[in-house]
Amino acid sequence: MCCVQVMAAAATATVPVSVDIFAESRANGLDIYAVQHDFWLAYQVSEQRFKPLVIAFEVRPLAGRKLKNYSLKLAYLEGRCHQPGSSSSFGNRMVFDIDDKVVTTATYLTFHYGTTGGLHNLKLKFPKIAQGATSQDCQGRVTIMASISI
Repeated sequence: MCCVQVMAAAATATVPVSVDIFAESRANGLDIYAVQHDFWLAYQVSEQRFKPLVIAFEVRPLAGRKLKNYSLKLAYLEGRCHQPGSSSSFGNRMVFDIDDKVVTTATYLTFHYGTTGGLHNLKLKFPKIAQGATSQDCQGRVTIMASISI
């Protein structure tokens, strides 16, 4: 989940963003691991959007398991900004790609472990989020699902 506060300003501002990557279950012998979980994003005033965020992660087989092919899917996404008296959603206007391949909640991308070594980059491209006269609290959540056929 990430929390962002945007305030009216005439220059680029840096804001903290937190990303939680977790695995609820290791049923298929897979684990998703990321070294970095906290990021700083710059809001581009001239573009009225945040710079794209790239999250490096690795899909790993659990000890003793062999991994050939696996699939990644964008399982869940949401994004919402709140300010006094209103709320707006932006999650459905974001663009996501994994290793430069666009991914949606309806898309499964298949990878060969021997080719990628399980290393991937998730890139989040934000829509325009206009500044207002008052501060905004923006939050979002992205869930990536990894699966294999057994």
